[in-house]
Amino acid sequence: LGDVYKRQQLRAVALAPGQIEVGQRLRRAKPHRVATLAADIALQGQLQPILMCEAQTAGKFLLVDGGQRYAALVQCKAAFIDAVVLPASVGPDMRHYAQIMANVNREELTKLERAEYLSELRDVWQKMNPSAQHGGDRRSAHVRSVKEREAGDENQSLILGLWSEVAEKVGLGRASFFNAIEIAKGLSPTIKDRIRDTWIADHQAGLQALAKVPAEVQERACDALLSNPPQASTVADALLLAEGRALPK
Repeated sequence: LGDVYKRQQLRAVALAPGQIEVGQRLRRAKPHRVATLAADIALQGQLQPILMCEAQTAGKFLLVDGGQRYAALVQCKAAFIDAVVLPASVGPDMRHYAQIMANVNREELTKLERAEYLSELRDVWQKMNPSAQHGGDRRSAHVRSVKEREAGDENQSLILGLWSEVAEKVGLGRASFFNAIEIAKGLSPTIKDRIRDTWIADHQAGLQALAKVPAEVQERACDALLSNPPQASTVADALLLAEGRALPK
């Protein structure tokens, strides 16, 4: 797809929302996803252009990729929208192909990667909002996490200020957010590297269980899980072995 684009005369433009035609979409804009993007755009603006194609009507452009971003920008009442435009010579089959590939090529984050990103997001947000930090609080990361979990409005998530119904749908509800923080902070860097490309990295309950035990227990549990052949088939069984206990019959 990239080579095809290189052969076309791509150009970057700023379009008024009224110039954009959405047309039939394979992937419809989801209200909760649009609300999240709108909150982010309101904070830092549009970071990624949408992909358009020149329409048959002069001055009009057909949306190829970026429907969620477009809906979020409209919600933010953006006067202009940054776009990359394919020429009108690109036929409908190529536009359809581009739309499909743009979605197929989106690789979902594993549970571990998501936890790491949310942890980084929280750290950056605290740097941007010093008053939100707990200053000289030297208690454990778990205790601080519980304190944060209990603070503020329970119906609203941190960072983007999304209300609970939207926040839960996009994985930014208070419970899922703090579970992710505990995973990212609780797992040792060595363990993260060991499990990054294994099934464990996408196993939420297993990650949470590993994050609650000391680093040396994490190491022994991973030894049991990743040996050839594995000594345990579940994280729960691996933790039993790591703690010197027998597996249930």
